[in-house]
Amino acid sequence: MAPYERLLGDAMNGDPELFARQDGIEAAWRVVEPVLGDVVGLQSYEPGSWGPAGAERLGAGIGGWRPPSSGDAIPGSPLADQSSSSRQNASSRGF
Repeated sequence: MAPYERLLGDAMNGDPELFARQDGIEAAWRVVEPVLGDVVGLQSYEPGSWGPAGAERLGAGIGGWRPPSSGDAIPGSPLADQSSSSRQNASSRGF
């Protein structure tokens, strides 16, 4: 028997095993709804960057943001390209 056949058959036969009760659904919504009502708008930022400027406020109470080392750059991002060209320039100068 296909899963949907079983589900529809159980619904028509009144078998509640595969279905949530209304009180359970309402309890779940009481938990979820306050979170859904507190939506913050999206903040745009440049691809390859480390996020929007407003993100710095998140860590302000614990010492602030520490920029990652060039080795931490996202592969293929402008930061990674910049850091790899910096390493190439340093190696060509004998460093």
